[in-house]
Amino acid sequence: MATTETRSDAQIEDVIAGVDAGHRMASHEPTEETQENGRRILRGDISADDAVSEAIARHQAAAHRS
Repeated sequence: MATTETRSDAQIEDVIAGVDAGHRMASHEPTEETQENGRRILRGDISADDAVSEAIARHQAAAHRS
């Protein structure tokens, strides 16, 4: 289920920056795709479960093309 809390664009970008920093400290570089998924989740456009399902579907489709 998507969130009902409203966040400003600035608040969303602050959260994304914090998540990016955490990933970099763990030696993982964030991708534009993961950042955009985070923005979609924080805006309430999509749930985290739906974002994971989309990623799994993309990876499965790519594996079938290989």
